[in-house]
Amino acid sequence: MEALSREDRVAQRAKGDWNCNFTVCELDAEVPDLTHEPSLHNACLIPSILQQCREWKELAIESPEPAVLNDDVLYLLVVAEACELKRLAVNKVEAWLEDSNLLVSAVKSMTLSEADQHVVCRWGRELLEAKTSVQNDPPLPSVVTWCPAARSKQVALKQAQVTSVAMRLCRMQGLLVSSVDEVLDESSGETMLMRQAAMGNDAAVRLLVDAGARRDAADIKGQTALMYAAAAGQRETALSLVKECDADASTADKNGKTPVWKADSKGHTETVRALVQECGADASTAYENGWTPVLVAAAFSGHTETVLALVQECVADSNAANENDCFNGTTPVFHHCTEWPHGDDAGAGA
Repeated sequence: MEALSREDRVAQRAKGDWNCNFTVCELDAEVPDLTHEPSLHNACLIPSILQQCREWKELAIESPEPAVLNDDVLYLLVVAEACELKRLAVNKVEAWLEDSNLLVSAVKSMTLSEADQHVVCRWGRELLEAKTSVQNDPPLPSVVTWCPAARSKQVALKQAQVTSVAMRLCRMQGLLVSSVDEVLDESSGETMLMRQAAMGNDAAVRLLVDAGARRDAADIKGQTALMYAAAAGQRETALSLVKECDADASTADKNGKTPVWKADSKGHTETVRALVQECGADASTAYENGWTPVLVAAAFSGHTETVLALVQECVADSNAANENDCFNGTTPVFHHCTEWPHGDDAGAGA
């Protein structure tokens, strides 16, 4: 925070805020060592932020005992809270830096969350304006109209503005460290887009794609963000990735498993319906040795509703047989009868 307060842009912004002037602040006995040049120090914003950080930390960390750090789960929670705290603290200064109509006295009265909301909403509006500018392209000068290369350059410049604003928002929201496709977990190859998709964070997913994240980037198993969303049953996120971010609903991982297969194997019926009926995914695409989604649901998952949706609503082939050496030629009905618990629901599924 102290390093941020010494940046040139802070000094320039302080010149336009009367709360940072020596003559105004010398009346405040709580501010020691005033500087004669307008500064953030004179306004006492940093100490107020640090005090809020201390209060936030006390709430975030329930136990002050050192033993807490020996628990992996609690340790990760503490680290996550610390990162979030740093982001919010920086964004409070950014709220003042980027809005010339906002006096430092008003920022001081804001909570960390209110200041964060202020700056994120402001850049969110700018992103919306940039995207609207790309979509509603106004009439271009005559020289551009008849020159395709010039028109393409014009569109590219506007798209670059969208990417730039989106990346700034990603940084402000802690979604971006070094690059939008940065791998967060080397053991799995998971990216931030995949993680946010699995969490069902639609806004973060769209923002990352606007910032340039590759929608069909895959982890070490060949799984895309759409597959992460499907496996977690995040219906709306899956729809957003396909309809708004142009993700491929028919792509498969290294084992041939599609997003439909991922959702089906976990019994996420609504997600299966959305992928097939609204995104055009194939409900019968098989992976390895002929295991189709309906076969997997019948054999291993025991999800009657999912099987019924696949067969009755998604036109999946209920008679398709697998080619596995152990189950050669067996159908969904066979697996239903041998693997599922018998009862009214099981009978209905068969």
